[in-house]
Amino acid sequence: MTAVDQTPPFKSIMLPIDHEEIFPELVKFAARAARLYETSLTLLFVLELPGRSSGAGFASETSDESADRIQTLVDEQIRPLLEGAAIDQVIIRNGRPAEIICSVANDLEIDVVVMGSTGKTGLAHMLTGSVTEKVVHRCSRPVMTYPIR
Repeated sequence: MTAVDQTPPFKSIMLPIDHEEIFPELVKFAARAARLYETSLTLLFVLELPGRSSGAGFASETSDESADRIQTLVDEQIRPLLEGAAIDQVIIRNGRPAEIICSVANDLEIDVVVMGSTGKTGLAHMLTGSVTEKVVHRCSRPVMTYPIR
């Protein structure tokens, strides 16, 4: 009889988070995976470049102001959802979300990127596509999607 490999399949999990809309069920899912595989989470926040931001606030903030706002978001909204899962690092980057997510995942050799999928359709989705869809198709690292309702 051969020995069964007990090595966890994931040693690193990255959770890109939309700073404008936190999905608690997605954060809890990633936290459960981190606890199950005894690893920590890398949180990634991508702020679109000034002039390209679709949301209010961040485009006109300085880097320090954005970092402070993200840290408050992590402390007040994300950590309470982790239920004991550890955060390895919080990364803030500027740029196009799908490109940055793939780039950071590759640079850090992340084992799996966990992202939410709302399943939205229609004209807006047809014209722009979702960030998750772009990452799934372009990223060379595995991407796990979690349905958000």
